[in-house]
Amino acid sequence: QAAKKLFSSQSNLSKAIQALETEMEAKLFVRRGNRISLTEAGRRFLESSQFMLEEYDRLRNELSLYTDTGKDKLKVAIHSSVISTEITMPMDLFMKKFPDVELNVLECKSNEDFFSLLDEYKADVAIGWVDSTEEPGYQIYPLHCDTLKLVTSKDNPLSQKSSIHLTEAKDQRFILPGDEYSYRKYIDYCRQNGMSPRISHRLTTSLGLLHMVVRHYGVAFMSQYMVPEYFRPQVSFIDLIPAYPVNLALITRNDEQIQNVHTFVGFYLSSDQQ
Repeated sequence: QAAKKLFSSQSNLSKAIQALETEMEAKLFVRRGNRISLTEAGRRFLESSQFMLEEYDRLRNELSLYTDTGKDKLKVAIHSSVISTEITMPMDLFMKKFPDVELNVLECKSNEDFFSLLDEYKADVAIGWVDSTEEPGYQIYPLHCDTLKLVTSKDNPLSQKSSIHLTEAKDQRFILPGDEYSYRKYIDYCRQNGMSPRISHRLTTSLGLLHMVVRHYGVAFMSQYMVPEYFRPQVSFIDLIPAYPVNLALITRNDEQIQNVHTFVGFYLSSDQQ
């Protein structure tokens, strides 16, 4: 199975293992019947190898910050749902104050995307939605603590109410996010509160989701923070009981050592509080 995953033959993989053990002067694997496992030396080698690969990625990312233009480069991953909101205003101010730093914005359609970009050192900072302000391996800086709204068309009977219990929407058809992370979170929220949503569509953009609500394809969830940006006279935004808290946050890796990242975070947080 290992050989297949590596697109190699069993004999070539065995030779590579033997060569590695010879070079390391240690037994890294032990075979018991048809099963193979790591020795204590093998586990130590694996841990050290993973650390060195992570360090290599970190160093490669740090060196990539220097361009031929003489400017440092900072890569910021932003969730697509907030990329056109006022959340990006501190970035404009940062570029004016620090003209020698080039900001590259990477749009992400899901939480998995920006966490992956951080893990792979393809992004230095991320701005997006998180359920918790504590995530192993990451530093979370909360920007806005928010709650979900139910979005309906104006002629939906629920639109006449300012707030509803989630179960009052049990007969509605739901339009949910396309990314798996948000989709599962909303499904769990519904089920934990006594309702299994009927799903009519799944869409990747908030604007597309809103258009489907206007055209009477169903109802949807949207963060209170995003209401001003996506407000339309044809729709209503209704408070939900129980509330579903969500956090818009600035996110970095715990091991971040690049000075420009710390400068950006400090500037962003101080600008956001003004």
